[in-house]
Amino acid sequence: MKAPPGKAVRGLQPAETRKIRQITSVILASDSLVDIQHNHPGWAVHRYSGNERTWSFSVAGATRLLMEWDSDRKEVSNIRFDNPH
Repeated sequence: MKAPPGKAVRGLQPAETRKIRQITSVILASDSLVDIQHNHPGWAVHRYSGNERTWSFSVAGATRLLMEWDSDRKEVSNIRFDNPH
């Protein structure tokens, strides 16, 4: 997302943009997604089915922010926005 904070991101609702920015800010400040999972239960943070490295964060309804997490390097990659409906 290249839009400055508070600006719309093409293809996303403003509430989704705010939530994604909030989630990514917390991830950048954290050492463990498990800690985020416990500290933010409303985000429904969990490992995405079938993939040990992929994590899912609830954005709105069925919409999810998916990303791969390398716990050894504490590095996020392959971030994608998913709405299966």
